[in-house]
Amino acid sequence: YPAPKVDSSILLLETLPSPRLAKIELFLKLIKMAFSQKRKTLLNTLSNFPGVNKQTLENTLNKIGISPMVRPQNLTFEEWKKLTELFATF
Repeated sequence: YPAPKVDSSILLLETLPSPRLAKIELFLKLIKMAFSQKRKTLLNTLSNFPGVNKQTLENTLNKIGISPMVRPQNLTFEEWKKLTELFATF
């Protein structure tokens, strides 16, 4: 007495049958590169990726529906997944 003022919850985590990304290492490399300069635009941070031409990257980002001027923290997981698939082709 008195009863503690504590809220509690139970969390159940389930593993996926297969990974959501085929190229996890590339995904992590892109994330690290983009967030090392997170106040810069996606185009400016990822144009430093080896073998990537800035103009080609800009055109390709537009084609897949991602604004080159977006900041890394504003992308969804699905957009990061698209980027990983894109960079796997470079």
